[in-house]
Amino acid sequence: MDKALIRDWCDYCEGKCDVEVSHFDTLFMSELGPDELKVVCSYFPNHLELISNISTLWHGDIQLTQQKQRDRIAELAAFDIAEKKPIIQKEGETELLRVIQQAKYTFVDWDDFVSVRESDRTVGAFIEAVGDHVLYELLPRDRKTLALFSALYYFGNSLELRWSLISPLFNERKYRFRSFLDLWTIGGRYAVTSNGVILSTPCEPVHRPPSRVGPTAV
Repeated sequence: MDKALIRDWCDYCEGKCDVEVSHFDTLFMSELGPDELKVVCSYFPNHLELISNISTLWHGDIQLTQQKQRDRIAELAAFDIAEKKPIIQKEGETELLRVIQQAKYTFVDWDDFVSVRESDRTVGAFIEAVGDHVLYELLPRDRKTLALFSALYYFGNSLELRWSLISPLFNERKYRFRSFLDLWTIGGRYAVTSNGVILSTPCEPVHRPPSRVGPTAV
């Protein structure tokens, strides 16, 4: 671990230095030890839950049979959508609300999942609606929180994953997004489409220590 970068992080959080947020893009490039992770997270409220979320992503692999994995992915996707449903209601997205209320859950292979995710406008509309609420209502706007949110990109370029990791810092504690984190940990993905909810698992291993791989787009 780059100890100089951790010192910079501490100075940044304590207001002793002013650097670009991108300076901390590699903060999680190598797996932090328990003491180092505690130092990084200690500047935030609910830091123990924050530590737990990040540790889950590093160490939380759960080996399941294919059928049990599918059942659990469908269950966790439903839990996550149910938690985000009030946000869709608050954002006034009546069409999205109709889609998720009537949605059937269907497993597809990974190539089809990626194709639909990239072409179906409802997928982006759902993420955007939740994202607007997270950005403007839930996520604190202080510089250290925004720097942490940016650094969490190293775990994957999924906004939903980063929301789940940083959820202990949300202004409204009723939103946890833990189901999405658990879904990701067991290798699941879902997308809300115009024709229902599709589920899949990536072709590549989805949970490897950051010290061995860079950001992943899955």
